[in-house]
Amino acid sequence: MKKLFLLTVLCAGLLLPVVLRAEVLTPDNVAVGILKTWLEEKYGCKIDKDGDLIVNGKNGKIVISVLAKAKALRFWSHYDSYDKIKHDEMVRIANLFNYDKRLLRVAIDPESNSSICDYYLLYRGGLDRNNFLATVEWIDGLKEVWEDYVINGGPKKK
Repeated sequence: MKKLFLLTVLCAGLLLPVVLRAEVLTPDNVAVGILKTWLEEKYGCKIDKDGDLIVNGKNGKIVISVLAKAKALRFWSHYDSYDKIKHDEMVRIANLFNYDKRLLRVAIDPESNSSICDYYLLYRGGLDRNNFLATVEWIDGLKEVWEDYVINGGPKKK
């Protein structure tokens, strides 16, 4: 029994670094701890008490949740409110943004007039490291795109 236990521990010790360095994770291996390892080189990040990954992007925090049953990741960011813009106008701008961008959603909080941006990435066939890192970078850059949209009242006029 001791030999089997030691062999199991040894194999786990040998395989864990391979999984952490993997370029593609199988759906059953996607876990917040591995995602944190993938991001630590470029971003400061931590796992919160709910098990979500909090990423310190250059444009603010990005929260990443692993939705294991759906085989999906949820990325979301919360942006400050724009005091000079009324709620109805913020909703109009968010609707234009959602229509124009199509890949993500911006919602306006009716109480604070702040914005929440979210995006879902399915990983039913596995999760590619490069695609995941590119998605985090894209989400991080969305705050600037959203702010331009708000300041211009919609897409820039050509």
